[in-house]
Amino acid sequence: MNTQLLKTSGISALSAGAIYVIGFVVLFTGMAPLMDESSSTVTKLSFLLDNRLLFQSWILLIYVIFGVILVFIVRGISYLTTLWLSSTSAIFGYIWSGLVIASGMVAIVGLDASATLFEQDPQQAADFWVVIDTIHNALGGGVEVVGGVWMLIISAALLKSNQLSKAINWLGIIVGLAGIISMVPGLSDAGAVFGLLQIVWFIWLGILMLARIKK
Repeated sequence: MNTQLLKTSGISALSAGAIYVIGFVVLFTGMAPLMDESSSTVTKLSFLLDNRLLFQSWILLIYVIFGVILVFIVRGISYLTTLWLSSTSAIFGYIWSGLVIASGMVAIVGLDASATLFEQDPQQAADFWVVIDTIHNALGGGVEVVGGVWMLIISAALLKSNQLSKAINWLGIIVGLAGIISMVPGLSDAGAVFGLLQIVWFIWLGILMLARIKK
């Protein structure tokens, strides 16, 4: 048993759960004006520029840092079973990690570019930001199909090989399906279910992985 890998993965899973919680808290507090559908794109961009440090720090945490942490989680959870499904799921896990990191970098760099353009033409800057935000969302959360496929496959592999517990594995399957469903037109809200249930899954996973070290 690779105790160091399990420890690192367990701590990473707990950290991922905490990042999700912080992300949602900031979204519904400091970033709440962005959810006002009545606001114009210029108004929203102006808000972002006025709160650039908060926004970019938030993006850095929930996308870039989360993406890095995810690599350790994927590596550790794949170690728990030798089934071919595990190695296959890891491919999707690493792809998801790369997409999430790329999404965060696009948003951070894109906002800096928008700030420069905003000084010359606010409406053009807002239009540019819409494009950046669309790319950002497409890569990192507009749909959760890649993360969903990873969770579905690895949870099925763990269930088949009797690893962890049936309860968390069935939860992982449900969360994975929610992520995959988010790509269906009209069902994008399933992505929110994916995110919220992943908080429970990550924290639960971290606890179980750390518990294995003591056995």
